[in-house]
Amino acid sequence: LDPTKYDELSSGLLTISKANETDISLQPNNLIRSVRRLIVFDMDSTLIQQECINEMARHAGVYDEVKEITKRAMNGELDFELCLRKRVRMLKGQTEAIFGEIVSNLVYSDGAHFLCGVLKKLGYKMAVISGGFTDIIKHVKDELSLDYAFANQLEVVDGILTGEVTGMIVDSKKKEELLSQIAKDEGIPLPQVIAIGDGERE
Repeated sequence: LDPTKYDELSSGLLTISKANETDISLQPNNLIRSVRRLIVFDMDSTLIQQECINEMARHAGVYDEVKEITKRAMNGELDFELCLRKRVRMLKGQTEAIFGEIVSNLVYSDGAHFLCGVLKKLGYKMAVISGGFTDIIKHVKDELSLDYAFANQLEVVDGILTGEVTGMIVDSKKKEELLSQIAKDEGIPLPQVIAIGDGERE
């Protein structure tokens, strides 16, 4: 590939990708391309077809309000942490049974089980890092036999959601840090890592 044509080719592939609602990855044809060892997935609208906070909002009767904020946050229009906390406050008062309801209605993306099964057999390490919630991501991790899972923790007191997030906030910066830490712990150079997600913040 002529290096001077890279931007032109990349732009053309992006147009094709959008037109066909698929992803195309342009990579150098070298040894590193064939020895990837760690794959890190987003969860919402990637491994699963839903946005979990939107589905929780549906149960809470605030679906339209939360969906609009989620859309703008995913497009990079709003600060992620502020939006997350605002949406979570709208879930205040829901019982922790809501997690079970969401998990029982998860719709996995077509081919997710097959892909992760093949990658596992090939010896890949796999992680899911999400701006979603730990009570849901743990199930996805187990269902797809992933090695790592990180997400935001919703505070629950006496079985009721308080409307607060506890601990670290998993935003785009934290995702990058966690990816790097997993690669370091596994002894995998960053060029041998693949990250897959949707949205502006991935």
